[in-house]
Amino acid sequence: LRRLFRGCAHVVAGLALQRGKGQRLRRQCIESMVLPAPTKIQAAQHRLNLSLYEEQMPNKLQRLQDSVQSLVYRLQSLEISVDRCAEDSKEFPEPFSHIGRRLGNMLRGVFERWASLDVSNEGELVSRELEDLSGDLKQQFDALDTSPGQVTFSHQLLMKLYAVLGSVRGLVEAMTETRNAMGEINWQQFAAARF
Repeated sequence: LRRLFRGCAHVVAGLALQRGKGQRLRRQCIESMVLPAPTKIQAAQHRLNLSLYEEQMPNKLQRLQDSVQSLVYRLQSLEISVDRCAEDSKEFPEPFSHIGRRLGNMLRGVFERWASLDVSNEGELVSRELEDLSGDLKQQFDALDTSPGQVTFSHQLLMKLYAVLGSVRGLVEAMTETRNAMGEINWQQFAAARF
């Protein structure tokens, strides 16, 4: 899990909607650190002697595995939509790129804390930050609608931007589910030495 979350942190750190900025590195992180995680978790689960743990542990581990798989799919979806949107990055005003960087930094911080298996109070922090970002995005869209001198975007570019926003929403939902699944597990019992 720690390797997965470190990989997720690297991927979301480069969410600015600009072409070529770390695309190859993000793809390498996804392929080497993120995509193999669900399979590795499943293999580790099969190696565990579950009789040493509480009765509900198999259900908790399965829920964790399912939420991690969803997280991986959603992160991959976000990466694809950001890459498609970055093709037209010259059309975006600076505030949109700034919001993308803020979002990437916020998500990176969450994943870095998760890499140490610290999931305390993340929900409130992420919700507050996302509300601020949502307000900023709304202001940017309102400014585009009301400013006659602003550059108008093509319908295709707006569709790509909405795909990025939908992917972010999906990723945050998967992160919430993963946080809840991680919170159910007593991680200290796995750290105990067993002879």
